[in-house]
Amino acid sequence: MEKNKKNKEEWCISVPWGKLAGLSWGSQSNPPVLMVHGLMDSAATFIPIAEILPDNFFYVAMDFPGHGKSDPFAHGIPVSITHQVEAIRQLVKHMNWKSFIIISHSMGVLTTCLYNAAFPHQISKMVNLEPTKAIYILALTFGDFPFWKYNLYENYYSNLSKSKHVSEYTYEEALDIIQRERNVKRDYAEILLSRSLEKTGGGKYRFTWDFSVKRPVLVPFDEDTLCSFFALHAPPMLNTIASDPQIVGPWIKIGEAIIERLQKTIPFFITVPYTGGHNHHVIQPKDFINEIIDFLNTDYVKSKL
Repeated sequence: MEKNKKNKEEWCISVPWGKLAGLSWGSQSNPPVLMVHGLMDSAATFIPIAEILPDNFFYVAMDFPGHGKSDPFAHGIPVSITHQVEAIRQLVKHMNWKSFIIISHSMGVLTTCLYNAAFPHQISKMVNLEPTKAIYILALTFGDFPFWKYNLYENYYSNLSKSKHVSEYTYEEALDIIQRERNVKRDYAEILLSRSLEKTGGGKYRFTWDFSVKRPVLVPFDEDTLCSFFALHAPPMLNTIASDPQIVGPWIKIGEAIIERLQKTIPFFITVPYTGGHNHHVIQPKDFINEIIDFLNTDYVKSKL
């Protein structure tokens, strides 16, 4: 018999620019776990893994501004990943959390590491789901001012103009786009679309993403600074690392080189390799769920003693 699914709740809070929305699982009396998605995604990306995580935690998955059901930031100022740090701060403040665990994916890993550097000793543990691609993208700014300038201005205003003329699709067309772009099958594409699609009439839909943040402004760190802010006040970290370059892409070598540096500087830095792609946490989270559960339930303070 299939295990009963966890009770999933919708939530929404007021923030200075509008509303912040997301999903939650479990009792608020349990230790909190904040789940932070990557670029052009939503809280729905964590539905498959939330269903098999242990019941002794309270899981809160947020939609970043301009993603899922959350309002976008006001248009006009290019949005960087540091703006998303403020979205996390607003939620943590609303929940009155003094300490919490993070589970993040891709670009969400960079955002949560920036949050941890800015607000130390709040995050007690971090689960970083496939951070290598995001690290590689950030590495493109190393000494490349034209690329950074393109992201800061040209790319932003190009995508902003597209946001004002949003395309409409049938549901099947939208599903096909997600299946191709995220390399997932239909049932997983339906999960991912569950928070990112709305009806426009006449049997058509539009994506709810704010396309002006399709490529957020990247902070122009060099490699040494990138490794420094990852390691600053770093809590214990578990990192799932894709191990098949034919599936994942050319970024794996650059990302893994930085991961190796971090292993030498962060006291509790665990890597869990797997064979699969960037969205494996959606497709087959069971491949590393046991390691994540052990990590969540381990007291690293006592382990250090």
